[in-house]
Amino acid sequence: MNIPFENELKLPVVAAPMFLISGPQLVIECCKNGIIGTFPDLNQRTSEGFEQWIIQIKNAFSDFDNETGTKAAPFGVNLIVHHSNPRLKADLALCVKHQVPLIINDSIELCIEVDADGVHLGKQDSSFEKARDQLSADKIIGITCNNSIKKAREALKNKADYIAIGAFNLSRTKKVKYFKTNRHFFFKKSYFIN
Repeated sequence: MNIPFENELKLPVVAAPMFLISGPQLVIECCKNGIIGTFPDLNQRTSEGFEQWIIQIKNAFSDFDNETGTKAAPFGVNLIVHHSNPRLKADLALCVKHQVPLIINDSIELCIEVDADGVHLGKQDSSFEKARDQLSADKIIGITCNNSIKKAREALKNKADYIAIGAFNLSRTKKVKYFKTNRHFFFKKSYFIN
């Protein structure tokens, strides 16, 4: 798999877009330190404000490059692809206008429409099989496994390009069933694969 931005990162890490938490300052600091910083488009309450955030981030990167001679890692936006988001098309147009390097989405249709590099599927999104059937072989498909070893094994067996694991901490917005585990278990690939 060819990972976009692979050579622009210190670590292959995406700082997850967190509702109400991720914003320009967090994104800027992540990217200045060599990992991809992201934020949900709806963290900014208007499309006009969303565009200002993109401009603020890009200006900070330009200043960082001029001051240090070092290019910041790319940033990304998590577009909320849901019928309750009336701003989807406007925010997508702003991402295209300002050449946002990474757009995180869970819509196979949107991936096809904008020729995105891939799609990230959560538990309420389309199935991996449907995504693989509809997308070309070069498209990246990631799967949210929450904290389920069973889901992680299934995703790897189906040849998902990557898996997302979490949450492991208390959350006011998501109900999570926790399991006790050795801290190092994620690094043991054999733990997931029979």
